[in-house]
Amino acid sequence: MKEKDVNNEQKVIATNKTNPVLMKIARREKWIKPFAKKLTAEDASRITELRFQKLFVAFVPANGDEEMLVDAGDGNYSAFFTIEYDDINMFDAEEIIDASGNAFRFSDDQEIHRPYTFGIWNTLPDATLEHFDEFEYFTGVTSIPPFAFYRFKNLKSIVLPPSIKKIGQHAFLGCISLESVKSELQLGDIVKLIKQ
Repeated sequence: MKEKDVNNEQKVIATNKTNPVLMKIARREKWIKPFAKKLTAEDASRITELRFQKLFVAFVPANGDEEMLVDAGDGNYSAFFTIEYDDINMFDAEEIIDASGNAFRFSDDQEIHRPYTFGIWNTLPDATLEHFDEFEYFTGVTSIPPFAFYRFKNLKSIVLPPSIKKIGQHAFLGCISLESVKSELQLGDIVKLIKQ
């Protein structure tokens, strides 16, 4: 291995001081050891899947037996349940079909939750990430999952790694502070990745 490559792998890309939110995510996702004080380029290059904490919630017609109901705003009420998202790519489809054949569609309306829609509550700490320029070192990641950065309202900048081949739908929806997206790819190529 060339000396330059060795130095690049040992390069410290985040610490508790420079990016505390990213360090919390790195510990939780076991990218680094529980008490590690730094995230290196080598640590980042081993990551193959990007995951952030979110709560996905599906809304179904209420049958009257539920303890909690959500007012749909039109005189009807919905019951809700959380969705496990082990396979985050299930959200890349226009609709999700459950075991009973019900088709759920994404709704970004946080006030009105109609039956057979799904929404996302993203008030968890991951969404406070402000800068993710370190992402350029995550060269094992080939896709950005659907809703990956959904409602990361504080996110101002991100640098995409050259390994990215696909960007899932709604990946940056609600990133109202995003000012800078850097990449080795041309803008047109990034748009194509998003539309795949």
